Amino acid sequence: MQEMPKAATSKAAYVYVVTRLDIPHPHFSVQIAHAAIAATFAFGEPDSTHPNLVVCAVANEQELDALFNRLKEKGVRCCAWHEEDMGKKLTAIATAPLRGDERKPLKRLKLIQAP
Repeated sequence: MQEMPKAATSKAAYVYVVTRLDIPHPHFSVQIAHAAIAATFAFGEPDSTHPNLVVCAVANEQELDALFNRLKEKGVRCCAWHEEDMGKKLTAIATAPLRGDERKPLKRLKLIQAP
């Protein structure tokens, strides 16, 4: 098995994925993966090291939508995932790889907790 490249400490990149706590548990991980893949297509940086992944959650779609809009207003590159099987509702968002001060708008997010 090939070892994944590690993020360089001085310029470590972090991709944030945020989902909703009110979606059914079996769909939870899938929505996180969908958003992470969407961010890879949207913001892929082929010459960069493998980023750290930070997975967070908010209570519901309204909070997720508000967060998405707030991040966009602050210039954070991010994308939204709308799940077709859930009526095209917003289920997760993901950022481009962020470094240093670019991460500040996300510092108050709560890390996801195991059920």
